[in-house]
Parts: sequence; structure tokens; C-alpha cells
Amino acid sequence: MASIRPILFSLLLVPMVACGGDDGGDSADGDGMVTGETYQYVAKSVFVPSANQHPGQFGLNIDNDADGVDNKLGTAIVTIGTTLQNPTLGSEAVNAAVADGSIIFLAEVQTPAFDAAAGAGFVLSKGTNPMPAACTDPLTPATCGQHLMGTGMFTSTAASAQLKGSITGGTMTAGPGELTLQIALGDSDPLDLDLVLAQVKVSGLDESGTAACTISTPDSCVRIGGAITDANMDTKVLPAIKASLIDPLLEEGCEIGRAGMPIPGGSGNYDRCGCEGAAIMVIGLLDDVEDCAVTVQEIKDDTVVGNLIKPDITLEGCTGPCAISVGVMASMTTAEF
Repeated sequence: MASIRPILFSLLLVPMVACGGDDGGDSADGDGMVTGETYQYVAKSVFVPSANQHPGQFGLNIDNDADGVDNKLGTAIVTIGTTLQNPTLGSEAVNAAVADGSIIFLAEVQTPAFDAAAGAGFVLSKGTNPMPAACTDPLTPATCGQHLMGTGMFTSTAASAQLKGSITGGTMTAGPGELTLQIALGDSDPLDLDLVLAQVKVSGLDESGTAACTISTPDSCVRIGGAITDANMDTKVLPAIKASLIDPLLEEGCEIGRAGMPIPGGSGNYDRCGCEGAAIMVIGLLDDVEDCAVTVQEIKDDTVVGNLIKPDITLEGCTGPCAISVGVMASMTTAEF
């Protein structure tokens, strides 16, 4: 049967409610001229919330309001992971992809100093062609991560525009701007999340990266916050989740779980779909019309999952919330690209 871990992560990573916290004022004014040396890094770990962690520590106050940290996606990860009794589903999925080279985050920081700088810049890009290869034996996950030892070389693609900011008291803030993050959706190709209002915040960064960054020391990690537009969710993220994760799960886990094949009698008794394991939970949660299938609209309309992925960020030109906040943390080490 298909693993439930990537499914939940996708249902989550689609996603959230502003989480509390007073981490306001994260937005950098970006008015200082960016000067200085350029330093290159690769993410060796990427952190998303698990059930025993508060989503707020992973995000930033991207709309700079009184509600504090914005990370609705993190709230979704925690809620769904707890419900499905898989509290580490998000972090395991994304870090497996980081370790095997399916996802490579490259970062470039330009600054004259790491303790204080009136102008500093941050660029995030996707990486390819790692040298050395990510895994000694691609079939053995324990041999992966060879490219994340601090001496890796990469090809940089799809670089973001430079997020401009400053460094004060050893803390760098940069943005807002636009950049692209990647997430892992099971065995499919990584999915791009195009972020608007993207910001970056990190303390303790130096020439060697973020050596002190751990899940329990978020201020020493690179924190990236931003928002996914509602249109991007509808046309890109949700369809990818359905096609890559939900449909294969139902096809494998349900005897009648094929689009267009109704439940005999339409009674809502999901035993009649012939489902087992994780498929029972997914079909019971999302199949509103009782046809043993799930549509994108059913995902959006569901009272549980639908509420988790409702927009919480208002963008310029919108009359109300029209984007969903996202926050991740990353530990960086040196690289060349």
C-alpha cells in the first residue's frame, strides 16, 4: 500500500491560520546598497513542523501585522500529522529528498560583514548536477548526503531576484520579494512553490554557514517565509497533490476506488469502496459525493482540510485574504556553484 507519509505532507504543504508569536518587524526595508563579498551555501537540512513543535518558530511575520508569525502551512502539517498519528511526516519526506539530491536549495549571501551591514543581499536558487553524487548507492538511503559535506559543487538554476536587506547585531533580514521553494510529493518530481512577500531572517550566519542551526535553535537557522497565491494553489499545488498522491493511494488501497464508480446504494458506508489502511481515512474525509473518488474541489470544500488551506494573507489588489502563508527553516553549509 502507498505510504501515508507523503500524502499527508502534500495535503499539508498545500497550505494555514496565522500562528501566534511576536516576531514582528521581520520585513527589511532593502534600501541599503548591497556590497561586499558573495558567499555560497547549500541547505543540508530543511525543517518543517512536527506535532511536538509550534509552527510559529518556523515562520516570519510576512505581512508585518499585529497577529505575529504567519505559517498556516505549518499549522496544517501539525494538525494533519497529529490526526493521522504520523507526527514527523513532513520533515521526513522533505529531508529524504534533500539527502538524495531530489531537492537542492542553493543560497548566495552578499555582505561586507556578518555582524553589521547597511546593505546585504540573499538569493535562493535550485541546484542540479551535484559533485560528488548525492548517494554512493542510490538504493541505500544511508549512503546519501555526500554532496552536503561542505565541499559540494553544483549547477545553479532558476535563481530568485536578490532579496535586499541589512544585518544588525548579527541578524540578517532581507525582503520582501519573490522566490521559489520545492517540496517533495512522494515519488513524483519535486513541486515548486512560488512565494510572494518572501522574506529571510537568520542570526549567526558566517562564512561556514549555520553551524549552530538545529530544530531547537530556530534563530540560528535560515528562516524563509512567504505566501502562495490562491490561484497558484488552485491551478498548480492542489492538482499536483491529487494526481501524485491521493489518486494513486485510492487506486491501490480501494477495490472500487476508481473515478466514476459509485458506492453501491450510495449509503456513505465506505466499507463498500473496498478500501483499507490509509485509503479509508482519506476517502472518508474527502469524498463528499460518495463516489469512491476525490476531486480538487472536494479538497477545497472539505470542512477540515479546506479550512486548513484557506488564504490568510491579503496581497495588494485583493479585497481580502488571497494567499496562504508558508514558513520553513534550513541549515546551511558551504558550497560552490
